[in-house]
Amino acid sequence: MNDDQRVDYSAPRLWNPNVAANWSLLFSPIFGAWVHAKNWKELGDYEKAKKSMLWVYGYTIFAVIVSFVPDFPNFSVIAITVFWYTSFAKEQINYVKSGKHYEKKSWLAPILLAIVGTFILFGVIGALNNATISKDDLRSTALDLLNDSSMEAGTGFTCISITKLEEQSDGSYHAIAEFSDGDKVKIMIKNEFLSVNVQVIEDIIEDDLLINTVMRLVDQIMIDNNVGAQCVSVSGLVKLENGNYNATATLVNGEVVKINIERNSEQIYVTIIESSPET
Repeated sequence: MNDDQRVDYSAPRLWNPNVAANWSLLFSPIFGAWVHAKNWKELGDYEKAKKSMLWVYGYTIFAVIVSFVPDFPNFSVIAITVFWYTSFAKEQINYVKSGKHYEKKSWLAPILLAIVGTFILFGVIGALNNATISKDDLRSTALDLLNDSSMEAGTGFTCISITKLEEQSDGSYHAIAEFSDGDKVKIMIKNEFLSVNVQVIEDIIEDDLLINTVMRLVDQIMIDNNVGAQCVSVSGLVKLENGNYNATATLVNGEVVKINIERNSEQIYVTIIESSPET
């Protein structure tokens, strides 16, 4: 065997530290610091290996905390990653680049561990997120938030109930919020550990109770005006800026009546705007 064919069995077996840093852009410095810690240990520098593991533990705690903080600034995460790279990762990269001969290790095991670890971390975060507040507390908090928003908007209406709380696949909840003026809206509630956020998804205006009540009131108007035709349907509800609705009522004789609907916490009022025979 000539000199070119000799293998230096005393050379350490390392993962390329620069590649580890690059993978950290995907898996975070948790991955890179762990790989560097293993490399330092292989190189016999146990003190630097301990410092790298401190980054693993510290960044893991940081990642858990950040996941519960709404609208956490992304630049902070980027800044910490850059700080880790320039202050700690670069040291091992330069050390290896300086001419340290080593045997390259396969990336298969670390990448698989990183993927599994990422799923576990997100699972723990999700479990902590769901355990931070009960459904009753979530409902009560969402009701208070809606009332605060209503007060700020000066509507004068209050949220009186939140029902049909259903958990979604992303961990958020959908529910129905009912207000003192009779309005119902579909809302999304997000429990983010340190805060609860509520977002209105859509107005629910064509509920059965409203439609049935409006149909009876249209019937009464027809009776008062000596019109024998009954209302068979109410459709095309359009919410107005003042909180009222315009809609179309169809009578049994084919006549189409445009109506205005006003409702408050106690009563619903219907007024005929115009009518025309259906052709």
